Amino acid sequence: MLAMLSLKERAARVRRIDRLLEKMHGRQTWVREGNGLDTLVEAMLAQNTNLANALSGYRQLRRAFPTWNKVLCAPVGDVSGRSRSAASRGCALGACRRCCAASETSTASSTSSSSPR
Repeated sequence: MLAMLSLKERAARVRRIDRLLEKMHGRQTWVREGNGLDTLVEAMLAQNTNLANALSGYRQLRRAFPTWNKVLCAPVGDVSGRSRSAASRGCALGACRRCCAASETSTASSTSSSSPR
């Protein structure tokens, strides 16, 4: 149904929904926390568990490995063991390590060791 609406009609619908949400919940402000990689890893950890467990696993991971380069260089078992409460084994862990590798190679000259949340 939504796909059959014109772009103008969809935009109007989104504006109406936005107004209703603002009326119900008040104006929401966005606060940036961490960097993109931190958020991506948190999202990966949250895939197979609830938010509380994902955040706990993320904190454990960052306490043990304060930089993403340390995560990348650590044995997989050590990384998985540190974030076990977030059910981060398998695909999520492999994807996490690939993201860390990509981040480290693209920002090799800068230091991006954000502190744990």
